[in-house]
Amino acid sequence: MSKSGSWLAGFWTGSCWLAGYASDNSKLIHSSQERWQQLEAGMQVPSVLRAMNAWYGLGPAITLAGDYQAISLAFQYSEVLANSVAPWGGLAVGTAMGGGDAGDYRINIDPLAAIIGLFEQCDKSVLAQQHLDLSVAHLFTREGDVYTHRDWLKHDTEKLCHVESEPNFWPRGQSWGLLGASVAASRISSCHLSLAERCCERWWQKYQDNLPLVKNSKDIQMSDPSAAVIAVIAMFKLADLQLNKVLWQQRAHAILTRVIRSSYLSHDTHGLRFTGCHYQIKLNQYGMTEMAYGYFFLLQALLIATNKISAIDF
Repeated sequence: MSKSGSWLAGFWTGSCWLAGYASDNSKLIHSSQERWQQLEAGMQVPSVLRAMNAWYGLGPAITLAGDYQAISLAFQYSEVLANSVAPWGGLAVGTAMGGGDAGDYRINIDPLAAIIGLFEQCDKSVLAQQHLDLSVAHLFTREGDVYTHRDWLKHDTEKLCHVESEPNFWPRGQSWGLLGASVAASRISSCHLSLAERCCERWWQKYQDNLPLVKNSKDIQMSDPSAAVIAVIAMFKLADLQLNKVLWQQRAHAILTRVIRSSYLSHDTHGLRFTGCHYQIKLNQYGMTEMAYGYFFLLQALLIATNKISAIDF
């Protein structure tokens, strides 16, 4: 991990651990545990994305195996993050891991599910609820659309800046919102079920027939299957929490099947390759590539779909 940190580090370790768990491969599990030292080294990096490293890197080992080392490290992460609450009452993005100069005055949708999962697991329910309330108030619309971020004025932290983009303009941001709402319903309170269902329904109505599309730097539309996979996890979670279980299971399976049958999932001598992540591949250039978060959520979705794990485990 670089000095500025990487929000993908946890997904690498989590993917490795999950693969070992699914295949009963102790070598893979041990390899992932060795990578936990990297997570520990990035604990002080000024970014809320540390929550993603902690939860997705350690959460599977905690919830599926009760690993003491993972639990201990997660508690350390939660303590550091608990001391990083911004003046306006939530966890700011921070300046590292791509946060930039505006990071200390910005709340972002991406880490919401990880923040809730980590804080709830580490006995910090008040902070989880506090950040969720702030996110619901400023990042979610009544219709179930999601803003990727909102900024506070630098010299007046009680006022929000003008929002430059409309909600729901970025499919993966919308999917992060679905995931956050579903985790809130499963880990904080069932009173958040209506929010989770509105968000999932909104996503389904827009993307049920095709993989989500996003414009690249040349204004050309490209698919982002990784956004679909994140949405699948959210819908599986929703299915486990309410009466419309069959409906949301069917929808999750339909989306997952579309991803599996797409050209973005292939097989070679090294195994499966998932190149369905729309991400920056060069300076000022976006394209389709492999990313750790894509493998993590795809593996999680497949394990849920085959009843190897529960959707609400982590």
